[in-house]
Order: sequence, then structure tokens, then C-alpha cells
Amino acid sequence: MSQPLKKHKSGVLYEVITKPWFGPRKRGKQLLLSILHPRNMLSCDDFIEFVAINFPHYFRSVQHIRFYTCTFVERTGEKWEQRFAVCSIAPDYSAREALFAQGPFITKATGWYPVIMGSRMFFRRSGGRQTVTKGTEIASEIFNADWGNLSALTGLNLNESGCSLLLDFTHNSLLLDCGFSYCLAGKSAPPGRHSHSHSSGSFRRSS
Repeated sequence: MSQPLKKHKSGVLYEVITKPWFGPRKRGKQLLLSILHPRNMLSCDDFIEFVAINFPHYFRSVQHIRFYTCTFVERTGEKWEQRFAVCSIAPDYSAREALFAQGPFITKATGWYPVIMGSRMFFRRSGGRQTVTKGTEIASEIFNADWGNLSALTGLNLNESGCSLLLDFTHNSLLLDCGFSYCLAGKSAPPGRHSHSHSSGSFRRSS
């Protein structure tokens, strides 16, 4: 069940969902189970306040948060309390990387594991004028950018299950993130396939 959308005083929209999150959860589960006093969980508003105070530079890129809270039942029958704060982050590579890296600290301090995702598009597949207009704006931001020459190609988060490439140009950088693995379980990824399962594609300016 999803509760009505709410707005934090900072302007960030959030909602509480009392059903499981079935995305990548291994890291979050381990961190939540390592907390000594899980009952000291902050409220949703206090979680947002905590991130805003401790990471003001990166908090500006937080667009929307979905708080998943429920008793998760594994296929083995194991049960654990899932408290995931799925954060939609604007196309800001440094903010996504920093907040993901601070996952253990945030989880221990708040009782919520932050799942760092890409930005929300806020429109459905439709031929409507609004969709076409927004889609054109997004495409223009990429195609009209001054990229320069390709200078480096880097794989990100090699230990995660995902596929991400960072393309560095002389004037900009482009993050290509599919959010899932291209190789079958038990087989190694082919050359050039890398991992980065916690966010989605964006580009950043390097000069």
C-alpha cells in the first residue's frame, strides 16, 4: 500500500510504501541487520532532515524519496525488517556517488538504507504535447552539449551487479548506466561491461 504523497519543508516530495522493494537489496539488508538498535529509526521527515543537514551540497540533487517499510520474507523463509529510502537523484554524478558511499553511515544513523537511483522523468509514454516537449528538452540537453573529444572510458563499481560506463570528454562527461547486468549468472561479464546498479544515466560538466 502506498500512502498519499507528502512534501518535506525542504521541498522534497516523498511517500511511504508498506510493501517490499524488490530491487538490489543485498547491501541494504546487510547494513540494516548490522544495526544494534533498529528501533531507533528516524521518521521520514527526520531522515530527510538528516540528509539535508549532513550533506547539504548533495541534498540539492535529491528530487523524490520512496520509503519502503515492511517485513521482507526471503524465498528461504528468512524474515527481516526492510527499511529502504529509495532516493531519486537529479543528473549529478558526484551526488549519486557520494550518497551511495555514505550508505553505511546514513543507515546506522537513521535506521533507513538509502537506495540511490536516477532522476524521475515524471511523464508516461504518450504522444501528448507535454511528453514530447519534455522529451525534446532532455534530448537537446545531451545532443546540444559541447562534448569535445573522447579522452577516457571507465567502468564503475566493478563489484556490483549492473552495467555502467563513464565516458570522459574534454568538455563534459557522460554516465551510461543500464542498472542491470548483461551477463548470465555464473558467467563473467564480457570486456567493457561494468557494474553500477544504484543509479541511472546522466551527464556532468567537467569544465
